[in-house]
Amino acid sequence: MTVSALGMAAAAFIAVFAYNKKALSLCAAVTAFIIMTLILICAGAGAELLLIISYIAVMTVDKLFEKGIKAVTSGINKKTGPRDAVQVLSNGLFGTIAVLMYAAFKYPLFLCAYAIGIGEALADSIASDIGVLSKKPPVDICTFKRIEKGMSGGVSPLGISACAVFCCIYAVTAKLLTGISIYGAAFTGALSFAGCIIDSILGSRIQCRYICRICRKPTEKNIHCGEPSEFAGGIRYIDNCRVNLISNGITVILGIAILLWKGYIL
Repeated sequence: MTVSALGMAAAAFIAVFAYNKKALSLCAAVTAFIIMTLILICAGAGAELLLIISYIAVMTVDKLFEKGIKAVTSGINKKTGPRDAVQVLSNGLFGTIAVLMYAAFKYPLFLCAYAIGIGEALADSIASDIGVLSKKPPVDICTFKRIEKGMSGGVSPLGISACAVFCCIYAVTAKLLTGISIYGAAFTGALSFAGCIIDSILGSRIQCRYICRICRKPTEKNIHCGEPSEFAGGIRYIDNCRVNLISNGITVILGIAILLWKGYIL
């Protein structure tokens, strides 16, 4: 069996496995398979394996701490349950665009930009999932006021520490699998962490948030306790998926801009 066939088989296995474990919806699993296949074709098995490992890491954290995460976020997060196709695209679209540009132009900086895009999405997901398990409520990254666990824009020492550790591990993994330079790998880890901070800032400043009219608890759901929630701030229609998409795009574009400005040497 060729490397390409093995890569496609691995992509299919991960997609089916994630669907069976209810980590992804059917549409999301198909979307993930398409993205993994595109990356395999455009950048090779190493780049695809980097994404697969990232998927596995996120699914593992989700399952290990499922009860604790759900206990905190079920009444706050707009989307619960298996990730849907919109969530997959919001975290993987810009990385996929970067890898398509790498296939077209063969510039190493686009391969690094792909790794940054995947790394930022991974760091944000890990920080969010582990951060809500903190014993103390998080603080808003912009106002430094205590907020409810699970609300976007909140940061905690546990979440930041988890993000930093995973970014370091991810940088080494990206170096080994994609062949980017050690400087490119360090830059990838740093930008992945920075992207997570950008995501928190956007979550604090522009993501729409509500207050339940019945229980008066803050939430990101526009329907809570069976009633329409009261708009409490942010920009209407900018939900968590859109924040993820915007922060991921900013991180990837910022990475490309810095690499072009400073020069990227393999």
